[in-house]
Amino acid sequence: METEKPKSIKNVGLTIAIISGLVVFSNGMSALMFTLLGFNNYENNEAQDLTNMDSFFNNIQYFLLFLVVIGILFLIGGIQLMKYKMWAKKLLLTLSIVLISAFTLLLILAIHSAYVDNDALFALIPITIIWLLFSLPLLFLIRFLNKENIQNHLKF
Repeated sequence: METEKPKSIKNVGLTIAIISGLVVFSNGMSALMFTLLGFNNYENNEAQDLTNMDSFFNNIQYFLLFLVVIGILFLIGGIQLMKYKMWAKKLLLTLSIVLISAFTLLLILAIHSAYVDNDALFALIPITIIWLLFSLPLLFLIRFLNKENIQNHLKF
């Protein structure tokens, strides 16, 4: 007799799939908008006085496309987690670590830019809030997927 699998795994997988679908759509549209509006076509792109944040915002469409790729992989992982696949758990754990690392790097760049140039000080509070809003759910996801009773119900 097969044990009943917890619905929480399917619910988490569905939530991941829905949120990642929204991430793919919104970041894809944002990258398209930034590209069409020419946000990376600055005459002073080779200027010596550009800070890290200036360089980041000059190339923001690449970061948005990175988030689209991560979102597509999260979508695949969420759908496969609903099917109780072990490789989906590993994919979601890896992606969570990569995304937390990317947002942490962005936070470090913002802190460094604010230290070097006081004009970038305005970006610290929103970037810190964004870091918290994205990192905390990912940390909870990592904790959820590493629970012993969750791992026992996943199959290869």
